[in-house]
Amino acid sequence: GAGGAVLAASSLAPCALAAPIEPMKVGVFGLDYTFWTIWADLLSPKGRRVGTRLLRMQPAYVWDKDVKRAQQFAQQWECEVVERFDGMIGKVDAVINGELTNVPWQHLLLRPYLQAGIPCFLQRHWSDSLVHMDEMLDLAAKHSTPIMATVPFEHYNQAEVAIAQHALGHRHVIDV
Repeated sequence: GAGGAVLAASSLAPCALAAPIEPMKVGVFGLDYTFWTIWADLLSPKGRRVGTRLLRMQPAYVWDKDVKRAQQFAQQWECEVVERFDGMIGKVDAVINGELTNVPWQHLLLRPYLQAGIPCFLQRHWSDSLVHMDEMLDLAAKHSTPIMATVPFEHYNQAEVAIAQHALGHRHVIDV
């Protein structure tokens, strides 16, 4: 009866009064050949697309080898440009390498963040070298740094085809 309604209402009250979770401040690397044209909308502090609030992230700082491009990004997404690739240490909750062409240098760009314990998003295909990948994984383990990475679902069909062709005697290199 009425007692049950009061109990239900009082048990919901703390949830309704809970403070909202602040978005993570994210550092952005790379604006050349990039997925930022898609993801920056999702990460935008303006919430221009559905999902932004679920991600609870917003670009806070950006670095790019092209300073003009970094300034344009910063103006568009209301974040700050840093002069050096390691200039976001102590300022961000995580860093995201969003540029595919940065992959060969990803282990160098992310090294100071891995050492500082700042979570890092690795752009796929993660590394051009197993040695560099091992270096990043070892640093992450040593400093208890989370590493985030996407799963390249769009490549699964190609892998199946390559495996089937391999069984038929054809040889291919598969990027994993």
